[in-house]
Amino acid sequence: MLSAAFPAWKASDATIEMYHAMLQDLDSEIVMRATQDWILTSEKFPTIAGIRNKCAEVAGVLAPSATEAWGEVMAVCESYGIYQRRPDWSHPTIADVVKTMGYQHICQTDNIATVRAQFVKMYGELSAKANGEIVIANSFALGGGRVALPNSTVVKSLSA
Repeated sequence: MLSAAFPAWKASDATIEMYHAMLQDLDSEIVMRATQDWILTSEKFPTIAGIRNKCAEVAGVLAPSATEAWGEVMAVCESYGIYQRRPDWSHPTIADVVKTMGYQHICQTDNIATVRAQFVKMYGELSAKANGEIVIANSFALGGGRVALPNSTVVKSLSA
């Protein structure tokens, strides 16, 4: 599939084996979807890291963007205030930043622009770290277990 989309790319058997070894812990359906997405959105052949990042994106395990996270925090502040029990955050990184900054401080600030800037900066640093850990994690911790690519079809098609 990839070799047809990127005909200039040539791979040695060792390269194909490396791709297989580094991707075999991922669900084959996720790898196929990520590969299709890559073909549709990129002009260059993917690296192993690129495929793993795209797989994490497809699997929905990456942290939301800073804008989405801030929007969630503001929606909770507006809906629940500081006295009502608020719902759990959609991602652990949001919870970490809110805990560090202080939920009451975020909701009651008189300087929302500064608090937003601080939130976005801290969230950006923590989510980059969390996303990096997810991408290198075995199977992205989606139920565990290794799901090898069936007969290395994706990887074999790289050089076909």
